[in-house]
Amino acid sequence: MSIGQRIKKKRTELGLRGIELAEKSGLSPGFISQIERNLVNPSVSTLK
Repeated sequence: MSIGQRIKKKRTELGLRGIELAEKSGLSPGFISQIERNLVNPSVSTLK
């Protein structure tokens, strides 16, 4: 399972929409979407 798949799975388990995760994490909704679709690989510091 990729990082993006794991993040999306956890987000849905928590009942969060992508925009809500973006607000909580300080990342843009577009970047969250790109991570979940495996278009970008987030850095370790981003994952913290």
